[in-house]
Amino acid sequence: MSGSDSSPNFDWLNKRPPEKFSERPSINPVPTPHPEGSDPPQPPTSDPPDNLLIPDSETTPSTFEAPSKPPRSPYEPEPTEHELPAFPAPSAETDSAILDEAATPEETDQNRTEVLRADELPKGYEGLSFSQESGSKLAPSRFEATPDNAGHRNPTSEITPDAPPTGPSKLFVILASYASAITIAFLALVLKQMWVNETPHHLESLPDILPQKDNELTFVAPNFTLPPGHTLTLGEKQRFGNILVEPLKITTGPLEFTHYTGDQRRTRAPSDPVWKLHLRLTNVSKDQHIAPLDRRLVLRWIQKSGHPQEYSNYYIIPAGTRNPREFMLQLYRLPVNSEWDLQGQSLGKVLAPGETYETYLASSDENVTTLSDNLLWRVQIRKGYSPSGNGVTTVFQVAFDKDEIVPDS
Repeated sequence: MSGSDSSPNFDWLNKRPPEKFSERPSINPVPTPHPEGSDPPQPPTSDPPDNLLIPDSETTPSTFEAPSKPPRSPYEPEPTEHELPAFPAPSAETDSAILDEAATPEETDQNRTEVLRADELPKGYEGLSFSQESGSKLAPSRFEATPDNAGHRNPTSEITPDAPPTGPSKLFVILASYASAITIAFLALVLKQMWVNETPHHLESLPDILPQKDNELTFVAPNFTLPPGHTLTLGEKQRFGNILVEPLKITTGPLEFTHYTGDQRRTRAPSDPVWKLHLRLTNVSKDQHIAPLDRRLVLRWIQKSGHPQEYSNYYIIPAGTRNPREFMLQLYRLPVNSEWDLQGQSLGKVLAPGETYETYLASSDENVTTLSDNLLWRVQIRKGYSPSGNGVTTVFQVAFDKDEIVPDS
């Protein structure tokens, strides 16, 4: 040996690792025998072995992955049951490595979190799990929604048999369907009524004498159904256009005549008993002067070509008839240019706005007794004038029974 101290220097083994590593007693390495006369083994230099990891001073992980296990020396003692072979660990201060005692499985896996199964949970902590990383800190339940499992169903979770059913009940569905059906039906009726109100009946307004020709007539056949509101009873009021109509009564008795000149010396014998429909007519317009009934409108009969019968929109028919050729009891026949008027009828009277008068229509004196009990008396009146100046007419009917006919007073 030379004069200098050639004994191995193991002072570097006594240096402690940073505080972030657990303190463990260092293990003195077993000296390796060498032949006599040769130089003893030199202690490790400051450069660490190539198979060790040197931690970085800025980003030092809390744990390190152990390098591959070196071959064990035959002189190294066998590891015990709870002891693992020593592995070198780096040192950030001396850039050298130390050998630590074998780390236990709990220490090497200290950063791994283990969740116990439900059947492994301690009593009183059902639904909770423990994290080894935080010690006694309670981790969220596996049934609790966290950012990682929110919106995902845990396959281990189960629905208890007592859980209430979800979704609407059958009774609610039935009631909702019934309410929807009733609403749809109601809306359909409203729309239908609106359509009926906005679409006038084709018999609501008929042409006047003008602009029709003298031999033309818009005839309303007995089987035609009149618009709503055009069927009245005795004593009922109804407005048609600018005329308010009120049928008063139906009487029976002979007709009396007067000369158109008013000369009382000219007389005519009374007729046989007839039926008389008494009406009260009122002009409800603000600016029109209207003659609801006049001779040209009432005393007009039109004969169709090839037919002996003459037609008019003033007649009496059985109620509810569907026969277009039903027998019609027409008005008492007077020519338009006759010199005689019916006493007290006053056809052609012009009503000023707000003015009222009473008149009557007389039936024919033929075949009166052949009619049924329930009857309809149809009447055509002038209800006003259109913007063009032409008259506008309409047809209404009075429903009555024979029992309602009273004698003239």
